[in-house]
Amino acid sequence: MFWIAWSRGVLQLLGFATTLLVARMLAPADYGVMALAAFWTGTIGMVAEMGLGAAIIQFRDLNRREIDTCFWITMILATAGFVALVAAAPMISRWFGVPRLADVLPILALVLPFTACRVVSDSLLRKRLALDRVSQAEVAGGVVTLPVMIGCTRGG
Repeated sequence: MFWIAWSRGVLQLLGFATTLLVARMLAPADYGVMALAAFWTGTIGMVAEMGLGAAIIQFRDLNRREIDTCFWITMILATAGFVALVAAAPMISRWFGVPRLADVLPILALVLPFTACRVVSDSLLRKRLALDRVSQAEVAGGVVTLPVMIGCTRGG
């Protein structure tokens, strides 16, 4: 309980700080573009995960082949989602009437294969109740996200 509560608190603070900094650095219209792009990448990310993380936690005995299959299914779906978002970015931007979305969406979609990499390992740690390691990984990810997000914001 300590590790989960601690990491959630740290992640909330990091997320709040990131949001404040990025909101101050971006124009309101650009912040809206980021929100639209985050909606699309988040939705595709959930579809790519397909609940396989929860399935890994739930099943008692998974062999190496089944775990590898879960990894590759998630990776293939996330990569296909990335390709689909890159290809559909111009259409999505026209649909919403936000031309800048066509430039932002392919870059933000790069997060999909990276998040797919964590599904299996995170689920295996949760299954073993190694919540301290899960929490440490989540906090490390949050700490890395802050400078990357600020760098991307400054870079336009």
